[in-house]
Amino acid sequence: MGSKESTWLVTLAPVGVMLSVWMVQIFYYEIWGATIFNPVSITTWGVVAAGMFGYAMSAGICSVLTPSIQERPVVYISSSFIYFKNICFVFACVVILKDLLLPVLYGASVSELRNQVLDEWVAGGIWPRINAILLNGLCCFIILIISLMYEAKKRLSFFWILLFACLCVACFSRTLLLIGMSIILLRVLLQARNPIRMILFALISFVCLFLVLAWLMKDKSPGNEAVTDVLVHHLQIYFFGGVSGLNYFVEMDAPKYNSLLTVPRFLQAILPTGFDLPPSFFDFVETPGTLNVFTSMFPPYHDFGVLGVLSFFVLYGAVSTIACVKFVKTNKAIWQVIAGFFLYATTMTIFDDQFLRGLPVILILIFFAWIFDKIRAKCLDVTPSIG
Repeated sequence: MGSKESTWLVTLAPVGVMLSVWMVQIFYYEIWGATIFNPVSITTWGVVAAGMFGYAMSAGICSVLTPSIQERPVVYISSSFIYFKNICFVFACVVILKDLLLPVLYGASVSELRNQVLDEWVAGGIWPRINAILLNGLCCFIILIISLMYEAKKRLSFFWILLFACLCVACFSRTLLLIGMSIILLRVLLQARNPIRMILFALISFVCLFLVLAWLMKDKSPGNEAVTDVLVHHLQIYFFGGVSGLNYFVEMDAPKYNSLLTVPRFLQAILPTGFDLPPSFFDFVETPGTLNVFTSMFPPYHDFGVLGVLSFFVLYGAVSTIACVKFVKTNKAIWQVIAGFFLYATTMTIFDDQFLRGLPVILILIFFAWIFDKIRAKCLDVTPSIG
């Protein structure tokens, strides 16, 4: 385990990320000023301030629950765990070969493969959903294997990180890749080995991977844009467009839905709410710049106004910090996964809501993290092992 300072790095990570990403937005719109979007109104900044205040307040209160550091036994990887690791490696290679490399070699583009998977999902059927659950589980195992190897050997395996990145591309999921980065970052921070360097590396990697995957998975357009044009477009839309979308809703009261956007679709499908199901994707608006992202403050503001934003972000700040505290206290994979997901969702607050819309993903990851904890308890010992 790391030092007492490293536990604070973990438990303060959510509020640090929250304040950082939103201060960048304020700098971009109000200080730098060279934006392609419309100016942001003072009313919109008031909504943002309510969310930031609620999150920071609850996170600060919950951070006092940070436990005092306790020394834990040094972790060694046993031969039985190596068997599990090798099995996961084989399955990952099969998925990458079958779903990505072979189709690409036969002439398909990544965006075409992604659209095919989306069409199969929309068409319904049980197999696409079972397949998605299993792929999420495999990605979860790979993430936790990387984390455990770092815990045991005190160094990252870039081979396994590359394998995980390729697997996420084969699953056509930026979400899993970014959640995985957040989960691994928490492990690195807890071990307290060059934390500042790793934080900067993670931030740069987060932006670069997001943009690269956005380009790989982009749809073809008549203009056949250059790579740089696509990346600049995605940088502006994904990292700064959300605030402009929120401003559009605050000013125009559109898009408006006869739905509770703060209640996940899978819950509304089984509960008699009396409202329409929330849309899978929001309507596009011109801000200027065509986009359909409105930040994570949009659902509570749509449903309950500024008070809703304040209330929901008090909750988000609390659960994000408590999850990090539980990870520090227990060192269990299940809490590491929960904390990593909420760190990812906090990072994405400037873009879209993932606290609510990402619930199906985190429920799946929690189940497989629970299985991993059982495997870890049986396969790890204090006997050094090479592998």
